[in-house]
Amino acid sequence: MAAIDRLLSDASWTVADLEGLAVAVGPGSFTGLRVGLSTVKGLALALSIPVAAVPTLDAMAAMLPFAALPVCPVLDAVSVRCTRRSIDGMATGCAASGSTWLSLPTTSLGDWTSR
Repeated sequence: MAAIDRLLSDASWTVADLEGLAVAVGPGSFTGLRVGLSTVKGLALALSIPVAAVPTLDAMAAMLPFAALPVCPVLDAVSVRCTRRSIDGMATGCAASGSTWLSLPTTSLGDWTSR
């Protein structure tokens, strides 16, 4: 809730200014989606405002409304257990595949791959 308070404060809004809420409905982590949906549902019920369910990939594509070419957002669906940034700038991770550990080079479209 602190992040929501900060967002409203940064926008110079109060909860009374909200006319509706949007929430990502996936794809995404199961726990993250549950937390987001529960938070928005609670706020919407308390404030008596509508909720719009937005697919995650649609929200990502909407960030480029004036793209000259079609936008095809992609999420990494591999469960990476550890990630580190190497000197050459490539993020590498390791994920279990049976009894074999795989080294997974990733191409970053932003800092989300280095979390």
